[in-house]
Amino acid sequence: MGRHLLRRRLDRGAAAVEFALVMPVLVMIMFAIMEFGYAFFVQSSVAAAARVGERNYAINWGTVGYSSSTATDLATSNTPDPTKVVSSTITTTCSGPGDQSTLTITYQYHSLTGLLDGILGSNITLTGKASMACGG
Repeated sequence: MGRHLLRRRLDRGAAAVEFALVMPVLVMIMFAIMEFGYAFFVQSSVAAAARVGERNYAINWGTVGYSSSTATDLATSNTPDPTKVVSSTITTTCSGPGDQSTLTITYQYHSLTGLLDGILGSNITLTGKASMACGG
């Protein structure tokens, strides 16, 4: 009877040691999933912001008083944090209906937990690019 109780206590200690060894790995996997999900969200948001600005430019380029800076300002304001936009430019402008125009946004990415910034540095940039035919 005494040996049986002693074995149960030893098994309980082994479970605690196994938990202590596995838990840090599971936490790191969880943080990696969170970081990847957040980076994917920010990248898709920057790409969507570029599409919004480019669509606005492609439709309104011929309107009197309309400039490409209106479209880039609109694209910048549609990013997750407009203060982190490094640049927002229209690289190919419209000169007539059917021309192709392209808007590019460069965005300074900062990780959700800060772990990725510590590993890769804080100079991570994401780029969103959209092209459309002028005139809608």
